[in-house]
Amino acid sequence: MNYVFWLAILTFSLLSCEEERSAPPQLENNDRTAVEENLRKILALNLNDSIRDFEVNSTDGDSLYSGIDWVKFDSRYKDLVKDSLFTTTFLDEYKAIAFGINLSLKNKEIEYRVGEINPFFEANVWCDCQDFDSWKKELKINSIRMIEGQAVVNFSLNKGTSIEAKFTQVRNNWRCSSWSTLKLP
Repeated sequence: MNYVFWLAILTFSLLSCEEERSAPPQLENNDRTAVEENLRKILALNLNDSIRDFEVNSTDGDSLYSGIDWVKFDSRYKDLVKDSLFTTTFLDEYKAIAFGINLSLKNKEIEYRVGEINPFFEANVWCDCQDFDSWKKELKINSIRMIEGQAVVNFSLNKGTSIEAKFTQVRNNWRCSSWSTLKLP
């Protein structure tokens, strides 16, 4: 008799757990709209020829680049902070990429000759693409879903690279916390 009682309790517990797991959390429509708007703002601000991420410099007369151009980097970093579209985690990772590139050049792990194509990023770091003039027409948002409290957006440009961006709500604003194409080369 005791065996049947515990079997019934176990079966009921398993069934109720299954019901709770079946519905993943969804974004409210206004949150979904805010995430999409911020994604478009980020792309608009960063997909143009005047923006350069992780520019490097060389010592006068040297044939190799010697490290990150910190004056340009600081200016670019301040622009990213000012836009209020990114979390501090994202900004810390962005800075870590710059330090990693700088270290690789200083230690001569990578030799980057003055005048050559950048070995770190041959394409725009935001889309991993070179032709991004028509991104507004070619932007395809494949999915937006909630995973562990973050809005995870999968999208593509130019029918090419699939990009994942994660957004976290900070003081009622959705800010980018991760961008899959931005990583240390």
